[in-house]
Amino acid sequence: MDQRAEFEERFDLTIFWHLFRRSWWLVILGMLIGGSLGYGISKLETPQYSASAKILVQGARSPGTPSSGDLDVNRQLASSFSALITTRPVLNSVREDLRLPFSAEVFKEKVTTTVGGSLIDIAVTDPDPALAADIANQLATNFISIFETRQLTQIAQFQASLGQFGIDQTASIVAAQAATLSTLSLVEEAIPPGSPVSPKTRINVMLGIVIGLLVTGALSVARVYVDDTIKTGVELFRQTGIVDIGSVGRIRTPKGVQPIMPVRDTKGMDIAEGYRFIQTSLDFARLQAHELRTVLITSAGPGEGKTTTATNLAISAASQGRSVILVDTDLRRPSVHTVLGIASGPGLTDHLLGQATLQEVLRKTDHAGLSVIATGPLPPDASALFRSSAMEAFLKEIRDQADLILFDSSPVLAVVDPIILARLMDGVVLVAAANQTRRVSLVRAADQLQQVGAVLLGAVTNKARSDSALGYNYYYYRYGEDGHEPTSGAPALWRKVKKAVKLGS
Repeated sequence: MDQRAEFEERFDLTIFWHLFRRSWWLVILGMLIGGSLGYGISKLETPQYSASAKILVQGARSPGTPSSGDLDVNRQLASSFSALITTRPVLNSVREDLRLPFSAEVFKEKVTTTVGGSLIDIAVTDPDPALAADIANQLATNFISIFETRQLTQIAQFQASLGQFGIDQTASIVAAQAATLSTLSLVEEAIPPGSPVSPKTRINVMLGIVIGLLVTGALSVARVYVDDTIKTGVELFRQTGIVDIGSVGRIRTPKGVQPIMPVRDTKGMDIAEGYRFIQTSLDFARLQAHELRTVLITSAGPGEGKTTTATNLAISAASQGRSVILVDTDLRRPSVHTVLGIASGPGLTDHLLGQATLQEVLRKTDHAGLSVIATGPLPPDASALFRSSAMEAFLKEIRDQADLILFDSSPVLAVVDPIILARLMDGVVLVAAANQTRRVSLVRAADQLQQVGAVLLGAVTNKARSDSALGYNYYYYRYGEDGHEPTSGAPALWRKVKKAVKLGS
């Protein structure tokens, strides 16, 4: 694989778009919740105001113009003095002068000193802006006073030591002593600030949005990674190896209206096109088989749309000029007669028990070329009825009655009925519901059918998105003209997410 292909494999940014399309509501919800939490926390937090005063530090200078060495000394002194401002004696003096209600430890947390050249910036934070300014100014004033007092005390001690040795204080000695002194001056007083420094509502809201985005993004990726439901026919084939013979979009109809043609799916697409594609796939299977007249329609579990698929496939085939019979062999929860609006009457069980002839149970429908055999009375043991010689005789008798006979059966993983029937049929079609049928269930159902020698023609993806053609684009994206999938050094998790998102879009 060339460098470009490898780059696309590792860093295809379109995957994030497909991921967003699947989980946009979760991402938006996470961002809204995160931003709201950031705003709420900001409003609950007490506003803090910061006021600062500046002290200029000037050390002993050499005669004449100040040199770079003098400036370095000033910076060093400023750095040393800044640490002295928050010592307990200075803080206690301010507490006494202003009668502050908090301890020295709490006071120290409110004070921050920074050094810029020979300037010391004393910043004080407090909920009261005026008090913050008063404290900053008082700290600067008291520190300067304490520092000057300490220097004068040192000079007095030095002078006293000179007197002990009988040394007179001449003008030159006094000038030398003065030259060693450092001076501190308040160059900028603190003023009450007009706006708080915290909470930073805008930053907190933005941070909450970012955190919400990251959390929901991680949840979206995890959701894709752990979700093993079938999304499209392409994914069905990739994950199970079962041939995809077509996909049909989700159909939502008003109450009382059955989901049969010519209704449209949720995207407004005519579902007849999807079933015509499936019928064409079965025609190709017919060419490869010696004979394909009896086809069992089943699914792995209940509620996956097998009856809807069987009914619409029968209508589709009949609309193409073929004679079709739809037999309801779901003797547990029959519904073909309900979907097609067939009145109750003799059905399959009546014929198998010898209580009605084939012509008596075979009923015409409103669709030209389509006849239906309902279940009839439900027996206590359906599997025994399907194992009987009467069932085999029925299958032989009905073969010559139509070009195509479709059997709607119970789910494979629910009862044993479809396993018994599958080995008697020319072929079996599995129905999988997008975002509902689990891969493991579909594989298990296919294995059970193949173990009894059933001819598995493929699977139909029901309730799929109408724009599932994105899944087919996956082949053009991943496969070269030779049909071989290139190897990749991308992490397995990333590849799985890419497959799940692209195939499920």
